[in-house]
Amino acid sequence: MITITTNIKDVMKTFQGYERTLPAGARRGVWNVTRRLQKELRKEIQVQNLIWRGKLLKETRARKISKNVYGIFMPYYGEDLDSMPTHWVSLKRGRLITQWAKEKGILAGAIKVRAHPFIQKPLMKVRRQAKRIVTKEINRAIRRKGR
Repeated sequence: MITITTNIKDVMKTFQGYERTLPAGARRGVWNVTRRLQKELRKEIQVQNLIWRGKLLKETRARKISKNVYGIFMPYYGEDLDSMPTHWVSLKRGRLITQWAKEKGILAGAIKVRAHPFIQKPLMKVRRQAKRIVTKEINRAIRRKGR
């Protein structure tokens, strides 16, 4: 699970008249960053053709954990798939990987599987955009209050 937290107490000291506006804008901004990360992770799953991995695409979601904490939840095997060591897997009946191997024309009794790193690229992309997204939401909240 990837978590994103906010702490705006220092900013609140600077802007005394916006006790409710700034935290609400910051929370909305962090929520938007979390949703953007969800979107980018799902896009990377599709780009790397990891659709065979069960419910990884559908169950990768942004959720609110507590008041100022948001996270990305994905099935347990998503993180394992990102960083597992190379190993051999037996092709036994009933396994999804066996069905995939038959479609690819692989007739061996076992295949070598490797990691499919897909988390780091979207994480770095969203990290570069995070400050801009949060600042934009805070400014939008301040403009709303001024009306």
